[in-house]
Amino acid sequence: MSLFDSLITFLQGMGVFSLSWQMVGMWGIAILLLYLGVAKQYEPLLMVPIAFGALIANIPDNGMLITQLNQQGGGVLGYAREGTIYPILYRLQEQGLVKTRLAPAAANGGSKKYYSLTDKGRETLEELAAFWGEYAACVDGFLQRWKEESP
Repeated sequence: MSLFDSLITFLQGMGVFSLSWQMVGMWGIAILLLYLGVAKQYEPLLMVPIAFGALIANIPDNGMLITQLNQQGGGVLGYAREGTIYPILYRLQEQGLVKTRLAPAAANGGSKKYYSLTDKGRETLEELAAFWGEYAACVDGFLQRWKEESP
């Protein structure tokens, strides 16, 4: 296998060929939100979780990344064990929050299933991220007042 073929196989495995202009646009928005939240300290408890949600939602992936991260010491879903990721993805698909597409797998000649958010899934993620940001800001405010009042 040539270097070029290896590079193409690697990029296919990363999901680069399933990028869309919408995903790249959302990455730009997520980076802007991170910049505002971290560098400018503009509502960081709201901006940072929303930015990470937007980044995670727009990663082209086939579900294996989540499983691999989970096996490497917790990853993003430290509570999830092998055999639980795909049932979750199936339930999300039944609810219309994610969609799938099959693509040929370069390694074994079979096919890979790629998951991506639907418009409904993206709206739900945005609602949950906004809720989480508000909730985190509320808890942080409570803790700050508690620290100030404690001796």
